[in-house]
Amino acid sequence: MTAQQDWLARMTEEHDRVALGLVLDAYATEYHHPGSDLMREVVADLAARRGAGQRRFLARSMLLAGFRYGAVHLEERDPDPGSVLALASGRHLSPVVQQRVLDPVQAGGGLLYLGPLPERDLDGTPCTLLADGLGLHPGDLLHDGPPAVPVGRAARLGRARPGGSGRLAAATRAGRRDRRRRGAHRRRRSGVRGVGGERPRPGRGARRGHVLPLGIDVAGHRIVWASAEVTGHSADHLDLASGLDPDGGTTVLLAPGTAVSPHASYVVEAGPEGTVHVTGGRGPLSIRFGQPD
Repeated sequence: MTAQQDWLARMTEEHDRVALGLVLDAYATEYHHPGSDLMREVVADLAARRGAGQRRFLARSMLLAGFRYGAVHLEERDPDPGSVLALASGRHLSPVVQQRVLDPVQAGGGLLYLGPLPERDLDGTPCTLLADGLGLHPGDLLHDGPPAVPVGRAARLGRARPGGSGRLAAATRAGRRDRRRRGAHRRRRSGVRGVGGERPRPGRGARRGHVLPLGIDVAGHRIVWASAEVTGHSADHLDLASGLDPDGGTTVLLAPGTAVSPHASYVVEAGPEGTVHVTGGRGPLSIRFGQPD
């Protein structure tokens, strides 16, 4: 990725219609009244379930399922209409955020929720706006031992149910410890390995793909497109990984007028609309810029 950093830093990410809910109030726990039992309870609840959820179940499960997602600051703006909001929370959540989570579900959006349902405001005042709007009732949180739901299963614990005209999937209780499942999961663990590629399907791992150049400038030379990843570049050369052409070779289309020095490892020809067409064989390829000999 080092060779891609100049472009990745300026890129506009492509996301699925999923966003992780961000509640900054849940992170305002550094200072609290040490003599208040209520404040200690609120802080413990917020610290245990904020952000990506306990053990980051929510965010990691979506990544392992291959979803591309951003975040929405729920104290400032609403989720995109019709999208799915993924939210991990505890028993304490402000009424403003509860309403902002509820409204899109009732309007046809989706909610993937992890944690006990909120039943109080941040100051301990009873507040069940979200639960009431979804037709649910907060109950006691039961643990049959330390919570040990394997990463990747959290999103499947809850049962999808209607919420207004939208859909809700909620995982609101801890699962039973299962060492065999945890071990099996560790052996199957994978990560997001690239940008693009196929969409995830049930039972399949994360997206796999390649970061291919399309309309980018490299030291004054424009790459219209290429069938291989850029691994390095300078003013006088362009290095590419092994290509993805059907025969295992590499195809590069450069902007009209680009001067390419001849070399035995590739063939330079005229391309469509005045472009420069370069093809190479199997394996990495290094194209040299400059006036032809």
